[in-house]
Amino acid sequence: MEIGRDRPDESEGSFEDNRSNLVEELGDVLGNSVVIANQYDISLEEIFEAHKQKLASSYSMS
Repeated sequence: MEIGRDRPDESEGSFEDNRSNLVEELGDVLGNSVVIANQYDISLEEIFEAHKQKLASSYSMS
């Protein structure tokens, strides 16, 4: 599964196949993110809080 990938020569796959592939891909992203964060001594909590603040300022309802 790839975002923006639309090839007529490939089948779409079942929901469960797509979900399984997505879980695997998200695991890769999360694993690599943890490695990079550890390399720079950045906690996942700090990353999450910064992301929440970014979203709050980008989508504030004021």
